[in-house]
Amino acid sequence: MNDFAYKWEEALCKSYYNRSDEVTDFAAYDSLIAHVPNDAKDVLDVGAGNGYIVNKLIEKGMNAIGTTICYEDVEIYGLTYSDMHNLIFEDKSFDVVIARHVLEHALSPRLALREIWRVLRDNGTFLVETPINYEGVEYNNKTHFYYFMPKQYNNLLERNGFTIQSVGVVDSSYRIIAQKSVLGE
Repeated sequence: MNDFAYKWEEALCKSYYNRSDEVTDFAAYDSLIAHVPNDAKDVLDVGAGNGYIVNKLIEKGMNAIGTTICYEDVEIYGLTYSDMHNLIFEDKSFDVVIARHVLEHALSPRLALREIWRVLRDNGTFLVETPINYEGVEYNNKTHFYYFMPKQYNNLLERNGFTIQSVGVVDSSYRIIAQKSVLGE
């Protein structure tokens, strides 16, 4: 791993651990979980934090896996170490992929979305949330590389193979429910 990527991962993990209690919004997580189709069998939570979503989905009988780039999360929460830019899973492994407050941290959101598209089954569901940035203002968060405005975010998803099913605002987050587009459909 190059020096920049290592420093980015280290800063992100330290930032998360310095405020882990503050970022756990169970009501928002539960609201997102409600959009996971009941017939979904295999679910991936990219950047799973403390594993709350993964554990709730396992309780519902789903095979859920959460990824992290923080080694502490692997040990503490039983998550899988995998960078969103290079997911360790086979093509078309998941019915649903969740990315809550993750893509704004990506070194390359386009590459991360291509990986998510790759591991998602045809016509699979992608649930994604990001902080809202209506004014195009950069906030003081050193782990956010991108501050998307809603239209930019929609375009990013559509250009990377997703069809947007619905959009909404949940607290201070912009939520998109999308489906993996398949050529010829």
